[in-house]
Amino acid sequence: MPDVKISALPTASTVEDTDFVVINQGATPVTKKLPVGTLLPNANVSGAGSYGTNSQVASVTVNAKGVITNVSNVAINASNISAGTLPVARGGTGAATLTGFVKASGTNAMTASATVALGSEVSGTLPVPNGGTGATTQQAALNAIAGATTNAQYLRGNGTNVTMSPIQASDVPTLNQNTTGTASNVTGTVAVANGGTGATTLASGYLKGNGTAAVTTSATVPAADVTGVLAASNIPALTGDVTTTAGSTATTLANTAVTAGAYGSSSQSGTFTVDAKGRLTAASNTTITPAAIGAMLTPLKFSKSLSITSLNQITSVIVSFTGLSGLSKTFPVIVNINQTSSIPSSLRFSAYVQNSTTIFVRLTNESSTNVATFDSDATLEATVFR
Repeated sequence: MPDVKISALPTASTVEDTDFVVINQGATPVTKKLPVGTLLPNANVSGAGSYGTNSQVASVTVNAKGVITNVSNVAINASNISAGTLPVARGGTGAATLTGFVKASGTNAMTASATVALGSEVSGTLPVPNGGTGATTQQAALNAIAGATTNAQYLRGNGTNVTMSPIQASDVPTLNQNTTGTASNVTGTVAVANGGTGATTLASGYLKGNGTAAVTTSATVPAADVTGVLAASNIPALTGDVTTTAGSTATTLANTAVTAGAYGSSSQSGTFTVDAKGRLTAASNTTITPAAIGAMLTPLKFSKSLSITSLNQITSVIVSFTGLSGLSKTFPVIVNINQTSSIPSSLRFSAYVQNSTTIFVRLTNESSTNVATFDSDATLEATVFR
């Protein structure tokens, strides 16, 4: 068919089906009414149809005119998802990171922990093949692990396994009786070397081993068997002349009936009672009267070097006159210190006849702040009136 020349196209911007198109074919123009339309060529696709599903996406190729030239389905690759977090409701975990044991919670994001809590996260009973006991009670667990509950049998190793077994004769050291009997049938005495005491009777008290010899007993532990130092916290309270508090090593003298204070002065003589332990059990002052002095015979005067140059605060010292004779405990005693310096005002004297040959003199510094001082050549004088 020869080419057809189309002319006289409508000049309007829109071509309608009612417009006429002049077709020139040959010498004589022919005018025909033809329908007007535009057809696009087929695209280079594998086939017309629907593309993209819940597991595939449509891969489309478009030319410069916006015409699709190729289309196909491509499966969704989860490794290509690099942003966002897929929720549980969409088949994901709802979490960006999970380390450890993962736990789901409905549609909430999954969580993870390093351990699994046996008390709250594990249910049921762990069987023996999985490292458990297969039991829910302590006794049942023991029975399950033992493998049997046969009467008069015990767990015993045989070199390969631990099983229930009766006691074997080879398990018992050599004894002096049949090992198949009962305790009431045992005769003889089990030696120390065989796990016995080597003794037939043991008195009430403390047991003491002696190598392989028989064990002995004693009512108390001998001091020679005690070593070390008793901790202060284990020391009981002491009573008597010296007292302590339980758990303490600090000691104090028990009080006597003597009233604490100073005895003896320039006008009074102190009188004292001393017990066999050297403690004053009674003390008092006796006034020295002229009548009493006049009734006395010639006084006996004794002197000796004081031998001390100072006396600390609240401190006493006892000086004795010995080697005397003819004295009586009823004789009053007057004491004086002979020195160039003044006698300290805080110094107190007390003296008494201990026996027919001895006089005791107590010097006390009652000051809590000052030290009493004496001359290096000071002498102590004691005058006894009889």
